[in-house]
Amino acid sequence: MFITGTMYQPSGQISRFTLFLISLLALPFLFLGMLGLYVSHLDSSLIEQSGRVRSFRDLMGRGTHHYTFSISPSRAVFDRAYHTPMFSTAQHNINALSRGPDGSYRTDTTGQLVDYYVFASDLSRLNDPRAKVDFFYLRSGQQRYDRNEYYYDVLVYATGQTWFYFAWTTYLLMEVSCFASAWYCYKMYALDQQKNNRLIWSLCLLAAAVLNVAILLLML
Repeated sequence: MFITGTMYQPSGQISRFTLFLISLLALPFLFLGMLGLYVSHLDSSLIEQSGRVRSFRDLMGRGTHHYTFSISPSRAVFDRAYHTPMFSTAQHNINALSRGPDGSYRTDTTGQLVDYYVFASDLSRLNDPRAKVDFFYLRSGQQRYDRNEYYYDVLVYATGQTWFYFAWTTYLLMEVSCFASAWYCYKMYALDQQKNNRLIWSLCLLAAAVLNVAILLLML
């Protein structure tokens, strides 16, 4: 048997304070892992396509860009709304279609060869003029494939889904609950009176802050 601060703790058992700290640090990795698995699932469902732009429309809303393309030989409407992320690489590739080789603005974007990805389940709908199809990583046919840009565009799509905000809110509530519980144990059992505990507490808070800022950046 041993005593940590003023807390009596049976030998061989992990203290509640330690469990709450472990949960505080494990939750961000669990959340990011689940998000990574979803992005990997989307990646396995995407098929690359090519075509020429017949028409293009960009509607700007509050915090969003809504792009609509008509790309031959398909007859479907290619539709995608971006929630204006901080690092808008995917939107940059689309906006680049309106720029000439010398950087000048191009009023007519039609006729350009583009490469893009669609869900395999949407292939059967490409010849339906009434269908609206999500597209991914649309770029000029002259632009080389960039793996990082591709996965970032898929990630932006995932974080723009309604379910993601519910999942993130649930995660945030759990993270706050773990922090509050750890803080209670830290103060209640006078663990802040021990130098080692103060160091562990500070390092865990710093690590948790870095992980949560990284998650927050995914939504900006």
